[in-house]
Amino acid sequence: MASFLAQDAERDWYMRHSYWRRLFGPLWPPLARSVVRQRRAESGCLPIVRWVSVSINRIWGSMSNPYDLRFTTAFADNSWFAGFDQAATLAAIDCPTVFMKATTRYDRKGILLAALSDEDLHRVEGLLRDNRTIRVRGPHDIHFARTKAYVRALAELSS
Repeated sequence: MASFLAQDAERDWYMRHSYWRRLFGPLWPPLARSVVRQRRAESGCLPIVRWVSVSINRIWGSMSNPYDLRFTTAFADNSWFAGFDQAATLAAIDCPTVFMKATTRYDRKGILLAALSDEDLHRVEGLLRDNRTIRVRGPHDIHFARTKAYVRALAELSS
């Protein structure tokens, strides 16, 4: 993280150091070059790489906004939740809820590539008194990747 905080060109640092580069392997260098080239040509526009999916192109959007990598560290080491009791917060909810659970995936090293595991979901379901869980086959950003299912769940909850 020190190299990120010390550098001048924040937007290009992420392209060289991103976790995503490991997932894409040899495809990452041409992706990174295309994104950096587009950002330098039109800094006010989000880059679009036409030969990858919309979900992958969303990565550039998250990198193009001011992003504090200390958030990632705090999330990874769990200090983000210091002093915040998630279980008590969930147990205190006294209205109907819908919990949408995306596909649980792990990388080759066993690192969870989702907001929570199936075991975590079981704990959440035990804490929410009036909950309906909807499992959605898709990535973490359900509201973006499965918009129709997301809107349908909200409409059903509100009726």
